[in-house]
Formats: sequence, C-alpha cells, structure tokens
Amino acid sequence: MSEKSQAIRQPVEFERAAFRSPRSMHLPSLPVALLIVVVGFLVLTPLFLMILNSFQTARPGQPIVWGVEGWVKAFSTPGIVKA
Repeated sequence: MSEKSQAIRQPVEFERAAFRSPRSMHLPSLPVALLIVVVGFLVLTPLFLMILNSFQTARPGQPIVWGVEGWVKAFSTPGIVKA
C-alpha cells in the first residue's frame, strides 16, 4: 500500500459537543427566548387576522358573513391571476 492509502484509512476523531441540560440555561438565554416569542406573536397575529378576514364577505357596516366569494372572484378575474 502506498502512503496515501494508509493516511486515508486512519480514523478521524471529532470533538463531541458538551451536552447542556435545560437547567444550565444562562440568564441571557431567557431574554432571547422571550424576544423570539414576542416577535413571533407580533408577526403571526396580523398574518392570521388577515387570512381570517379574507373570508369575510360582508360590506362594512353590515352583519358579518363568511364565505369564499372573494377568493373565487379574485381567481376568476383574468387580470388578477396574471398579476
């Protein structure tokens, strides 16, 4: 065997990452987790309300009516699909 093939067959060792238990959470991790939750709430709430209200078909000031007429109209209008 050549020297190259012997070098390739030698095992490679990697350092293992130390396992950290949840109890060892440092104080900076708590504000970061709280920030992620707050930003997630602020982003997802308006998105959810926008999707929910897209199914409301009543005119302003009228009783709420739910349906898919707006979506059908949007996808059946030829100019909107191309946009």
